[in-house]
Amino acid sequence: MTYTEQCAPLIRHIHCAMEKEANNKLREMDLTVSQIYLLQALNHAPGGTHALTLKELERQLQIGQSTTVGLVQRLQKKDFVTCTQSVDDKRIKIVALTTAGESICQEAESHMVCVFDHMSEGLSEDEKKILLTLLRRVQQNFIPNRDSKMNLENI
Repeated sequence: MTYTEQCAPLIRHIHCAMEKEANNKLREMDLTVSQIYLLQALNHAPGGTHALTLKELERQLQIGQSTTVGLVQRLQKKDFVTCTQSVDDKRIKIVALTTAGESICQEAESHMVCVFDHMSEGLSEDEKKILLTLLRRVQQNFIPNRDSKMNLENI
């Protein structure tokens, strides 16, 4: 069996299993994994502002505008975020975490910790560090313009 034939199903299975477990834990909070990723992005926004522009959320979450808008609207209905126009430029929408959003984000993050603990059961601390290092390296392979930067370095 080739490397690809071994890795591809493993990666897909791990992703699906983690997302299913996370969604099951978050369902009791009436949240999805996608919604918690958005809330976490706001919770960890630079400068402790708990706010990002819609465009920043799209880039950070790597999802389209319509998907981002849908997530924001559903979270607004739950009073977890607000969405306002920028004072400087009315075309820019600023999404901010509410107090209720901060609370639910902390609660949801504890559920996510359980999912990651389950994923890493049986791994030593050294193995967890190695896994994290390898995952970061793999992630780097998908950074846009990486190929063009590498080509320039090889000239």
